[in-house]
Amino acid sequence: MSKLQSLTSKDVKIRDVWKDNLEKEWERIRDIITDYPFVAFDTEFPGIVGTPTGAYQSKEEFQYNQIICNVNILKLIQVGFCLTNAKGELPPGGDIWQFNFE
Repeated sequence: MSKLQSLTSKDVKIRDVWKDNLEKEWERIRDIITDYPFVAFDTEFPGIVGTPTGAYQSKEEFQYNQIICNVNILKLIQVGFCLTNAKGELPPGGDIWQFNFE
């Protein structure tokens, strides 16, 4: 079984993507996607502004519904993702992306 190495902040370069550099970053992604075809992503929302009503079977069911409730009423503010190869290695330079929305 292979061991995956832990990454440090020195190994990662966060690339903030806005409207003015969107095309440049897509070009970079297109250049490396064939060699780094695995994608991990996350999303960012402004917070929690709503609480679902109703009876829930568990704390987890309530929490899930609270997330769904807020995702449905709030605007997405950021999508982050990274590309890796089959070994879990980042592209040269350790690039990961944060796509920012207004």
